[in-house]
Amino acid sequence: MELHRIADDLESHAWYEELFVRTIGDVEAFLARWTAFEAVVAGFTATEQDS
Repeated sequence: MELHRIADDLESHAWYEELFVRTIGDVEAFLARWTAFEAVVAGFTATEQDS
């Protein structure tokens, strides 16, 4: 049986690179939204503690 390498299947396939770039972009966008959410929660918590 011949050894099969997935890298051979992915060679010269732009979709793989596009998928990778899109996935990294999605992760970065999620982290930016999460950071904004944490800032809102921290502000809300500080406001509630001041009351």
